[in-house]
Amino acid sequence: MVYTRGLRKLRNSTMCAVMRGQKRGFTLIEMAVVLVIVGIVISIVATILPSLIQSAKMKKTRAILEKAEYAIEGYITANGRLPYADSDGDGTGDTGTYFGLVPFRDLGLSSGDDAWTNRMEYGVYSDLTSTNLSNFCTVLQNAATSPTDTNKLHINQSGTLTNMAFVIVSGGAKDLDGTNGFFDGRNGDNNAEYDDPDKTINTTYDDLMLARSFNEVSGAQRCSGGSGGGGGGGGTTGVENTDALCSDGIDNDGDGYIDCFDQDCCGAGLTVCPECPPSTNVQINTSPMPDGTVGQSYSHTFQATGGSGYYYWYLDGISPNISGLTLNLWNGTLSGTINNCAGDYTVNVRVEDRYDSSKTDSHAFGLTVDNPTLSVTPAPGGGGAGNPDFTVDSSSFSQIFTVDGGHVGAFDWSLNWQGNDPGGFQMVRQSDTEGKLWKSGATTAGNYSFTLTATDSSCSTNTITTNTYTMTITS
Repeated sequence: MVYTRGLRKLRNSTMCAVMRGQKRGFTLIEMAVVLVIVGIVISIVATILPSLIQSAKMKKTRAILEKAEYAIEGYITANGRLPYADSDGDGTGDTGTYFGLVPFRDLGLSSGDDAWTNRMEYGVYSDLTSTNLSNFCTVLQNAATSPTDTNKLHINQSGTLTNMAFVIVSGGAKDLDGTNGFFDGRNGDNNAEYDDPDKTINTTYDDLMLARSFNEVSGAQRCSGGSGGGGGGGGTTGVENTDALCSDGIDNDGDGYIDCFDQDCCGAGLTVCPECPPSTNVQINTSPMPDGTVGQSYSHTFQATGGSGYYYWYLDGISPNISGLTLNLWNGTLSGTINNCAGDYTVNVRVEDRYDSSKTDSHAFGLTVDNPTLSVTPAPGGGGAGNPDFTVDSSSFSQIFTVDGGHVGAFDWSLNWQGNDPGGFQMVRQSDTEGKLWKSGATTAGNYSFTLTATDSSCSTNTITTNTYTMTITS
């Protein structure tokens, strides 16, 4: 009996001890560490996730634009003309409408939306909507050799106007210019003029655009000799089975694969494609980038080889950052304004095969930014005391000097007397590039000489000291 009670007491005390151990929670320090880690993870995800989503939607929209293009080419082949634009949003083209929405129902597409579920725009060269199978190529090739007609569909490339066969436009993620809905710049005006399809995305423009010239459509339809129907004169459409068709950069059979990425191009008797798809990886051309200049525009196009020959380009960062430069996703052109000081920068670029995302390459390029050659106007005349640059004969004397050349910050000025100082003069900043020399007090009459120094307030090495000016003070 005593033994049993002792055993029960031992068992109960053991269970209590176990239960006390099970109830033990996290300490405040452990909780704090967990919260810090969770916060870091959330911060990283919140920073990276939006850009990843945006990049994915841009890529998807590019694919949607290409799909619409293929559908338009098929429509031409079947009908011998381009479709009208949709004016009322029902998905079908409306006779006489040349600038509107994508007529997706006419094209056999399920939707005319981009990746942001917004309707895409479509513009068409009016002459190509009234052709037929027998004269499409003739009208197309006549348009290619005619002078630019600004009343018909055209693009504006830095002031150069060029007629196009058709354009398709996505308004991008946001209405960055604040007018005309999601479509930015000229794309929102609903008229014959559209923006450059290679225009760089910036703070007021994020449209994605595909434009096809008369010659590109002629090649896709295999027009030749200025005659033939929509696709006639160059062979049967809808196939990819000759060396010529397998090396023209076009998806001729509409299966979504171009040239050697189409298995049909590895058929018997074909020699242009040793393997389908090519197994060669994408490789960036590592030729050095040209130098840039402080405060000036910059443009450089990166090149790559291998893979399909069609790429997406990504800027993985510039160190130290140059916020004024952006990389075009479509053509690999880095462009913008260098709003940084002189120095050496690292530009990290990545390329991805448009049809096989596993094929990619990256490279860190060196970019040297140099100071510009500055000049100051008016410049010294070099006439000496007998023909001074300035004659001061009143208390209201003042002179504006201007720095010409790139800069990041405003220029600060200093007045440097060569020899005696007459007193009573000040040199002050008038604007970002201008300085004002003015008489502010009593001066001593005589002949004097001085230089001016202008220094970029953000970049101390971006500076200029002028040659010597001469001044005669009479009062």
